[in-house]
Amino acid sequence: MTKPALSPFHCFLFYFLLQINVFASAQDFLSIHAEENMYYKTHSSPKEPDSIKSFRLPGQIKNNIRVFGYHPYWMNNNWSQYQWNLLTDLCYFSYEVDPATGNAITTNHFETAAVIDTALSHGLKVHLCVTLFSGHSTFFTNPQARRNLCNQLVEKVKQRGIHGINIDFEAVSSSQSMELTAFMQELRHSIDSASPSTQLSMATPAVNWSNTFHFPELVQICDFFMIMTYDYYWNLSQTAGPVAPLYPMESGYPYGVVRTIQYYLNQGVPKNKVLLGIPYYGRTWPVQSPSAPSNTRGAGSAVTYRSVKSNSSIFNEQTRRYNSASRATYYAYEANGWNHCFIDEQADLQHKYDVVNAYSLRGIGIWALGYDYGFSELWQLIGEAFGSDGSMSCSDSLFDAGGPAYLSPSFSHKPLMISPAGGSPLHISFPELSLSDSRLDVFEGCDTTRPPLISLFYENAGFNFFTDSTQIYLIPRATGPNPKADYCITWRCPSAGTTNVDNNEWISVFPCPATHQLNIAFPEYFPAKTLKVNLINSAGIIVFTVEENPSGKITTLNLPHWLSPGIYLLRAQVSDKFFSSKIVISR
Repeated sequence: MTKPALSPFHCFLFYFLLQINVFASAQDFLSIHAEENMYYKTHSSPKEPDSIKSFRLPGQIKNNIRVFGYHPYWMNNNWSQYQWNLLTDLCYFSYEVDPATGNAITTNHFETAAVIDTALSHGLKVHLCVTLFSGHSTFFTNPQARRNLCNQLVEKVKQRGIHGINIDFEAVSSSQSMELTAFMQELRHSIDSASPSTQLSMATPAVNWSNTFHFPELVQICDFFMIMTYDYYWNLSQTAGPVAPLYPMESGYPYGVVRTIQYYLNQGVPKNKVLLGIPYYGRTWPVQSPSAPSNTRGAGSAVTYRSVKSNSSIFNEQTRRYNSASRATYYAYEANGWNHCFIDEQADLQHKYDVVNAYSLRGIGIWALGYDYGFSELWQLIGEAFGSDGSMSCSDSLFDAGGPAYLSPSFSHKPLMISPAGGSPLHISFPELSLSDSRLDVFEGCDTTRPPLISLFYENAGFNFFTDSTQIYLIPRATGPNPKADYCITWRCPSAGTTNVDNNEWISVFPCPATHQLNIAFPEYFPAKTLKVNLINSAGIIVFTVEENPSGKITTLNLPHWLSPGIYLLRAQVSDKFFSSKIVISR
């Protein structure tokens, strides 16, 4: 697949228009934290359904991983399904700061909330989230208000025996960035003087608009950052889109989760201080057309994972769609016109957890606990990805920050680790590779001080190999003044199926298991003029046939909604060559 390039003029025009759009909408923007905090001031809290049964899942989180979950005050006692063994940290939301005094407008029953005592009894680290969504100048310029807040927070830590303070100051003006950093240093000093074991963290934005957050300084103050890698598309977005796209959905909006990770690491934030924000919510918008991306016809609204999964009359296999550029699930349905609902489902989150493991991040942060009430699959996925026996998917792919469809907007030299479950030999391939002033060094095993197995340059597209190692490291290296790295790396364990092609040519099929789509990748030099694919079920019956004329190195096939979950044989004819692979479809 050839990713479209932008001319210098179009790059300038896009940047100019983007800055206008950001400036125009900055005052209207509310994060999901602020939006729902405001909503539940005037609406009743969700109630626990009487018909839902509790469940308990086995497992334990690895010692080097944090699973940090926000418990919003409006969830009240709806925490009977929290899997304490699959959480490491609980953060109570929130202590709301009065900017004039530093005292609490409300602590939302923090002092008596039973969820805190329960979390402590299960050995979790408990944090208090402290929110300030407006009035920052009033607060920062008042020394007494700052001292009051520091003293109040130290007292709350001692009073409840908790382990940390999580600062969630949002919509801070770039003109007050120095004051924000200074306050964090002041709070750090107060905590260290009174309770030195207490951790200090921040909830920080997916995109650091106007460089309000000075991470090279904040990293010296904070124990970790819970990055709010969601709300890339929000209620007043002019285009409906995924709240947490792994990669860009549109050529004119080059933001996604992978780019955010690379930004933080390039700012000097250590990997062990990064928690990736995970949305257990989505958004719906009225839109102009059924296929994404589509312009909106009005404001959107937030929906929880539970509300989507419980409403099968609207959200079902007939309305479910998939945007391959951003790796995002959405539903297109008619209700007074077309509507889109973007929501991260199990397969979407699995891709994100593979990225967390690939970049060796410290873990994840969930907004918000309880939003999946009545469903166990997201807890199961946490155990599979981060449990003591967990690992990366047995078959998947990772791209540069531009994703499958667009050129990478930036160069990152940060290493990627591919370490899936499923044993060896491990099949590694690079179906897409476009390098300029750069190379990719590939290492077998975790010792990157030794010479690489191979250094890949622009002419090595389609390179693939088998290895008995269960770990592969990929490190982009700059070799000139303007490095660019546009790539895709795929991997497959033996348990993901066998692949056979005439003349020892290799093709990759991913992901496995598949839900909505299959990607077929083959080397650039492969004679892919025509592609015919049959899916054969366990009874030997052909249940799905499709013919394509591939235009690039990766061909994406949409799987019909009526295909049942199970194991299938994929049989493909690529020009005059034949290829077969076992695949798994999971709904």
